[in-house]
Amino acid sequence: MYKPSTTPASSSSSTLDSSIHQADIEDYALIGNCHTAALVGIHGSIDYCCFPQFDSPPLFSKLISASTPETCGFFSIHPLRIEDTTNKQHYFPDSNVLVTKFLLSEGVGQVVDFMPLARAKHSSGSEGGKPRGGTPTTTLHTTKPVTNVVSSTEDLPCADECCPITKLFRGEQVNLMRGKVSSSATMREDLHHDDDDALFNQMISDSIIRRLEIVHGHIDFRVECTPVFNYGREKHTVQISQDRKCVVFTAEESGHKLVLQCNRACFEKTTENGHGIVGSLELSELDVEKSCVFLLSYIEKDQQEEISTTGEGDSMVDTKGDKYCKILPGLVNKTNQLAVETITFWQNYIKKSEYQGIFREQVNRSLLALKLLMYEKTGAIISSPSTSLPKVIGGERNYDYRYFWMRDATFAINAFLQTAMIDDAAKIIGFIERVINWENEQNMKRDNTEDVPSIVAEEAQVSDIDIVTTGNSKVSAMRAPIHNIYTIEGKPLDHVEEISTFSGFRNSRPVRVGNMATQNIELDIYGELMDAILLYDAKRPISYDLWLKLRKMVEFVIVNWKNPDHSIWEKTSAHAHYVYSKVMAWCCLDRAIRLAERRSFPAPIQHWLLTRNEIYEDIMKKGYNEKLGSFVQSYGSNALDVSLLIMPLVNFLSISDPRMINTIATIDRKPKEGGLVSSSLVYRNKDIHHQDKTTRFTEGTYNMFSFWLLRVLTLMGDRDKKKLRQAQLMFEKISTFSNHVDLFSEITSFTGNMLGNFIHCNTHASLIVAAVELSKRIK
Repeated sequence: MYKPSTTPASSSSSTLDSSIHQADIEDYALIGNCHTAALVGIHGSIDYCCFPQFDSPPLFSKLISASTPETCGFFSIHPLRIEDTTNKQHYFPDSNVLVTKFLLSEGVGQVVDFMPLARAKHSSGSEGGKPRGGTPTTTLHTTKPVTNVVSSTEDLPCADECCPITKLFRGEQVNLMRGKVSSSATMREDLHHDDDDALFNQMISDSIIRRLEIVHGHIDFRVECTPVFNYGREKHTVQISQDRKCVVFTAEESGHKLVLQCNRACFEKTTENGHGIVGSLELSELDVEKSCVFLLSYIEKDQQEEISTTGEGDSMVDTKGDKYCKILPGLVNKTNQLAVETITFWQNYIKKSEYQGIFREQVNRSLLALKLLMYEKTGAIISSPSTSLPKVIGGERNYDYRYFWMRDATFAINAFLQTAMIDDAAKIIGFIERVINWENEQNMKRDNTEDVPSIVAEEAQVSDIDIVTTGNSKVSAMRAPIHNIYTIEGKPLDHVEEISTFSGFRNSRPVRVGNMATQNIELDIYGELMDAILLYDAKRPISYDLWLKLRKMVEFVIVNWKNPDHSIWEKTSAHAHYVYSKVMAWCCLDRAIRLAERRSFPAPIQHWLLTRNEIYEDIMKKGYNEKLGSFVQSYGSNALDVSLLIMPLVNFLSISDPRMINTIATIDRKPKEGGLVSSSLVYRNKDIHHQDKTTRFTEGTYNMFSFWLLRVLTLMGDRDKKKLRQAQLMFEKISTFSNHVDLFSEITSFTGNMLGNFIHCNTHASLIVAAVELSKRIK
């Protein structure tokens, strides 16, 4: 669903004069390279980007800190007459290459933003090997040198001048696309210099490419770039080349560099907004060159090879001793080649999806978004590329989502499997298996060095939960087999830090790095994982070795399911017997039994059956409130909770069961009537839509659970066609709360604005599954 956003620039700008202004969360689109990602505003400013990977400190931080110039990092390109500019933004079809347009009375311009995938040129979207444990996958980012520009139409994935890829590039590079390469003998010689080629390949390994062009008319543009290092705690120097077309920002302590080069703009230093640069240029359709390219490269200290150079400087310029402070030969041609290759990679990637339903555009965009959240080196998938975008403006519930959540990953696996993107599901499964192996090794080391006490549920941390006995067999004391959160490298988080230098999104403090939810006891993750494994095994059978590890998890659940936990809401101060966790404990046993029977794996199935039945009866006895006529959030409570919708989705209870019908009907009421639904959007629980006593603000609806309710209505549609029509209308309504490029954050506020981290893995995974299930019924 193409939704071009048309926004007058006067409502939100990134100029120095208004640098403290932060755009709305929904004003951003995402680009990435499966190592990290960047949020690009509809007004042409990159206001959030971490290099070199997702959980690194942000070099551009304006989205989460705009109160002081020293901590407000951004990279903006916009017309000088920004107040008279109308902006539009969209992705190039079926890709993660972004186009931002500037519309003025005197002309139309656009900037094309993307992050090169080093393997894109050579893979054309194929995924390579399937990780099955042991060795991380690195194929996507195996850099093969780019040494030649495209020399003929046969070299291009699309050479027809009417092709949309060709039309993306205008001006002098149209000749390139038509096979008339604008190359001189000098350029050809330069492009074959080994040193320059090696340097270029290094420069694109962690980079953003921005191609600014004039569509028609003429426009004066302004360019501003001000990075921050180490959360604004580390000062940096600014070096500008003699021709003023290249600038190197160098962190004084760490030595990391950020290099910006452009074939046309001339830069100068500015201290107006921290230690940055500013430049200007005019583009006209009458120019021989109708575009210019900005290559922004991040180079860590240990990747740098300093060389001695000679050069003259002036009072503003210093190029001595830094090989990066120069414009690279063939910059325009090489980056254009990368653009075509990157588009081709993404288009070939999405072609693997077998979903052809009526919501194809939304599903494809969600699949492309999920792929951007994957850390290709290990196969991990993060919950969100952002940290500390608030659940409530001005509140304190601002968390770091740049990590691997076991729960979120299982939902993503389901989404990939539903659309036949099995390679991506396999990568996540491979990461999980390596994590389990690592946990087993760590637990064995601890068991050999210390005595492990049995669990005291009310006081235990994740690492202290032990299995004591399982049925008739004695199991050596063992800690929890997995954590709920890991870093993208596969290690548990061990800290959380509040960044005092950052002011937060619209002064929503604190900005956090790390996440203490890793200390929670969340027993539901075992059910979610076993459910995903069962689905995955139907596509690619799992190994016996993995089964042995899963069997230990089942035994862990058998011993601990009666204990309270923190469950899906991860409230660190709220242990309870959550019905959601009990249902997922049942799911863990149920899926393990099914998997063992399907594959004839050795297992104490009879013992597992008895435990599964015991959990079921316990939930039916203690989880249903007869007075309210509904299941409730936790045993003994009166709170209605949207997570109860999981029951029919995992086949715990039939959609036609009277208790389930009553629960769904109660949830699917307006808040003023005691329900959780407003305009097809769903609140977490009965208390949330009232005044928040902690923050004195009101929390919005959770997009993920809106799609859960839609799925439940879809199931009900098998018996009641009115419910199916309601589900279809609900999908359309929920979709209107995505932004102009069909992306979702975690939460939608009362005013329809986005809240919470952006983009959100669970929301897009839930959209995909809901769309697939609904499409099957409305053909």
